[in-house]
Amino acid sequence: DSLPRTLTAGERAFLQRVAEAPHWSVVGMVARAPHVDLLGAYIALPVPDDVDIFGLPIPPTTMLRGLGQANAARIAFHLQRGDRAAARLAAQELLSLGLRLADASRFELGMSGISLARTAHEQLIRTLRATGDPEAERMVAAQSEAPTGSPSSNTEQPGKARDSVAQVGATRMQAVRDPLPASLRWEALRLLGILPCANTRTLVFGADAATREALAFARAELARNATDSLLVTLTEETPERRSRRGIAADAGFIERVLETKARVLGTSRMVGCITGFVGS
Repeated sequence: DSLPRTLTAGERAFLQRVAEAPHWSVVGMVARAPHVDLLGAYIALPVPDDVDIFGLPIPPTTMLRGLGQANAARIAFHLQRGDRAAARLAAQELLSLGLRLADASRFELGMSGISLARTAHEQLIRTLRATGDPEAERMVAAQSEAPTGSPSSNTEQPGKARDSVAQVGATRMQAVRDPLPASLRWEALRLLGILPCANTRTLVFGADAATREALAFARAELARNATDSLLVTLTEETPERRSRRGIAADAGFIERVLETKARVLGTSRMVGCITGFVGS
């Protein structure tokens, strides 16, 4: 709706190149997919025995902002041609892509998908307004009526939950069950991987009952495919898997003494906690 009424030949040619780029076919394919395993595209199963939940690759998302900007040019091209249906479809595909990525991404990367979906939602409203479609104002009204904020159970009070390992653990476990975006629930689950290192009892005897219940819940309710099941297993086995790496080359004298004592005691969990979260 902010486009000038006329464009130069060079501007029209640029918009056409963007709108007809082959990448949009991939966007459309992912946008229509019922399920997307984003992390599964970056790892090969089975993973080595010393890979833990913090050692997985992070899929890049730096191109998503540029994709949103390119889609604006794609929409502009279709509007200049008077093809309202194609302009609307371009915005809808990007919106669906963002929602798919928000749902399929694991850990904090899902926020990039949410950001892309917001960009596409704004583009769709502008597109509908540019074509005089009353649906635009209904979308704006629905957006203003939608609840904001996240469940209170996932809110950490400064100086309280942050200072208590038990409270932080309880908050993360509840976040796994809360109706949050999938990526945030998986991020909360991942942090449970270091809880056995938090106190002497769990260091010696392993995760407590509440942590085990959260892991069982994730395996039964959140895991959708082999990659998700692997994430739960890696979270559960992180200290033991870290023990197979050996202490960091630049570890200090105290860390090396602690690691030696842990190995003498024969507790792989203790070794993993020291080499993975103290010695590195």
